[in-house]
Amino acid sequence: MTRLGVGLTYVPGLDHILHEVADLLDVVEIEPQSLWRVRGEGEISVDEDVLGRLSDLPGARLLHGVGNPVGGSCLPDPRHTALFGELAQRLHAPWASEHLAFNRVADRRGWFHTGFMLPPCQTEAGAHAAARSIRTMADALPVPLAVEIGANYLRPRPGDLSDGTFVRRVAEESGCGLLLDLHNVLANERNGRGRVDDLLADLPLDRAWQVHLAGG
Repeated sequence: MTRLGVGLTYVPGLDHILHEVADLLDVVEIEPQSLWRVRGEGEISVDEDVLGRLSDLPGARLLHGVGNPVGGSCLPDPRHTALFGELAQRLHAPWASEHLAFNRVADRRGWFHTGFMLPPCQTEAGAHAAARSIRTMADALPVPLAVEIGANYLRPRPGDLSDGTFVRRVAEESGCGLLLDLHNVLANERNGRGRVDDLLADLPLDRAWQVHLAGG
């Protein structure tokens, strides 16, 4: 995978700072939802002015989704996936990433939005469901897909796979890359889910394309 270097995540309102330090950045990570403008009828358009400014920055750009996670049994929203892929192509992103989490639940009565990204079920069946969701998104994107290991606020349950084993199963079955968020894995250790060292020992680190160093 392409070595990009060190960068920052774009946050609306920080345009001036980004341009002031642009020559110090190797890469800027962009959350596509921050560029989308939703009209009353649900149509989504891109803020072309902001996109143009980000496109003019030196260095590389990455896309990191925050609203269409791929860790649950509901497949990612195809409309959002299509917009995600369009931006990845326009920004010449070498890869894109989404969260290994879920925010939609469905049953025979229909589906509902949870309003927040939740941790996936860490069983064999949960790993298969997440891998299917990841492959569905990856197949629709023009660039490779990585998934971020999310923060998990739940205590481990009997029968669960360990965090590292679960992520390894998902990555190997789906063929995706990994985004290692250091805040999340430290939070998970403090939430009683296991030591960071044990997680790292279980992960296929050759698939770790990207690291989030700070946040949360």
